[in-house]
Amino acid sequence: MHDELLTLVARQGRLLLRGMYLLGSLLALLAGCIVVLVKTLTPAGPEVLRNSMLNQELVDLVSNLGLPVALILILVVAGWRAASAAAPLCRRVVEEHLTALEESQQQQARIVAAIEQQTTLLEKLAATNRSLAHLGEAAQRALDDDREASHQALSRMRDSLG
Repeated sequence: MHDELLTLVARQGRLLLRGMYLLGSLLALLAGCIVVLVKTLTPAGPEVLRNSMLNQELVDLVSNLGLPVALILILVVAGWRAASAAAPLCRRVVEEHLTALEESQQQQARIVAAIEQQTTLLEKLAATNRSLAHLGEAAQRALDDDREASHQALSRMRDSLG
């Protein structure tokens, strides 16, 4: 059962690492977009700007909206794409986590049942030990020829057995 839990934890760890890899890739893509944007804004010859349609679109975006608004818009679009790409992975991580929690609860329920059973057995064992102590006392009194004390010890033994 511990192996199953370890397997689930390892699977969740792998999913988490994949999510971190995806997030890192998206951040690198965002950084690349910002670098392209910064290079576009630096003075360059007109032939460089004409050769790239993306660069021209970025220049138009920056010139129409301004640099801070364009950067925020680029970050929002990149964040939206990152979130939509990461959503299935996040759902899978949550589902695996819930599965692990359910199995953990089942394991805990089994442990509680075993502890209750052991407690019952220990209580019965303690009662048996008490009755054996009374039986031993009765045997000792019988050997000492004290019949009344022996009968009292046997009565206590019967009472302890219930």
